[in-house]
Amino acid sequence: MSEIVKPYVLIFFVWVAPLNADGGLLARPADVSVTSERFASQAICEEAAKAAIAALPAKSFQTRYACVPAE
Repeated sequence: MSEIVKPYVLIFFVWVAPLNADGGLLARPADVSVTSERFASQAICEEAAKAAIAALPAKSFQTRYACVPAE
């Protein structure tokens, strides 16, 4: 029996978005995290990213993601 290849990995770019005294967002560098889970397709990877982002408190984080080949 052959193993199923999961060639995509999810990378998150997350900015914590603190407010300054005027109520505006302060610019800070992004924290980058690479998930350990592998996905069988780019579409499945993107769905997982969207679900994870939807679970974050919207006003506290700014996020971007990338689904890239694992190799």
